[in-house]
Amino acid sequence: MITLLFLTYAAICIAVFKLFGVKASTWSISTAVLGGLFGVGGLLVALNYNQPFTPDARFLFYTTPIFSTVIGRVIEVPITPNVPIRKDDVLLRLDPAPFQDAIDQKRAQLAQSRQNVEMMKAALAQAGGQEREAEAARDRAKQAYDRYAVANEEARRRQSPPPFSDLQEANEKAFYRESEAKLSAAKAGTERAKLAFESSINGVNTDVARVEAELRHAEFELTQATIRAPTDGFATQLFLRPGKVARLVDSVAQGQLQPSGDLVLPEQRSQAPGKIVAIIEVLDDYSSYRLPPGSTAQVAVYTDHWSELALVRRILLRMKSWMNYVTTMN
Repeated sequence: MITLLFLTYAAICIAVFKLFGVKASTWSISTAVLGGLFGVGGLLVALNYNQPFTPDARFLFYTTPIFSTVIGRVIEVPITPNVPIRKDDVLLRLDPAPFQDAIDQKRAQLAQSRQNVEMMKAALAQAGGQEREAEAARDRAKQAYDRYAVANEEARRRQSPPPFSDLQEANEKAFYRESEAKLSAAKAGTERAKLAFESSINGVNTDVARVEAELRHAEFELTQATIRAPTDGFATQLFLRPGKVARLVDSVAQGQLQPSGDLVLPEQRSQAPGKIVAIIEVLDDYSSYRLPPGSTAQVAVYTDHWSELALVRRILLRMKSWMNYVTTMN
C-alpha cells in the first residue's frame, strides 16, 4: 500500500512538472519531496486509524489427518484431487498379500495350539498312570520291607536267629524309600501336567487365547489395508501413487487447521504486537471464484470515522488486486 501511494504521488508530481511546465529547482523539488512525505504519511496514518487494513487474511480450512495404521505398498489410489469424496469412499488400497500371509500363519499356529491342548490332555492322563504305577510300586516295596522287618522283630523277641539278615532288611528299606521318592516325583509330574492343561482364560487355554488374539489382530490389519474416508471432503494435493509407502501428503500448510486438544492461551492469540486474530464471515457468494484452501487475502474495515477515506482504501485495494492479476498472468 505504501508503495502504491508513493508511486501515485510520484506520477502526480511528474505530471505537474511536465504538463504545467513547472521549473525544477531546489525549492520546488524540496517542496514536492517534503509534501509527499508529509502528505502520504498523514494519509497513511489517517487510513490505518480510521479505515484499518491487513494483508494477512487467509482462508482457513479444517483437515482430517489420514494415517495408515499399517505399512505396505500402495497398489491403488482411486481418488482424484479436488473432487468431492463421500464418507467411506476408498482413498487407497495396500497390497493385501503380506497381511493375508500373516493371517494364514496365525491360523496354522492356532491349529497347532489346539493340538497342543490335546497333547497336554494326553500327557496329563499319562502322568496320572505313572503316578498310579509309582504308588503301586511303593506299596509293594513297603509290604516287602514290612515283611522283612516284622519277621526279624518277632525272631528277636523269641531270641531265635532272624530269618533275614540285617543287610537284606536294609536293602528292602532302601527300595522302599526309593519308591517313595519316585512316587513324589510322579505326583509332581502329574501336578505340572494338570496346571499346563487347566491353564485357561474364560474356559479357553491361555496359549490358544493368545494365538486367537493375534489372529484377530492380523485380520484387523488386513481390513486396514483398505483406507476409507472418515468424513466428507476432498483431497487438495495428492502426491501418493501406486508403488509408494502409504502416507497421504498434507494440504496447503499455511491455511489448514487440524484437530487438537490444546487450549490457546490469551498471550498466544496475537501473532505480532498490535495484531489480534479475528474471524471474518464472507456474506457474498464466492464459490465461483474457485479459491483454493489456504489462499491469502487482504481485508479492510470501513468505519464511520472519516468515511471519505474509505474511497481511497477501496482504490488501493482495487489497484492491489490488479497487481495480483498481472502477476498471476505473468
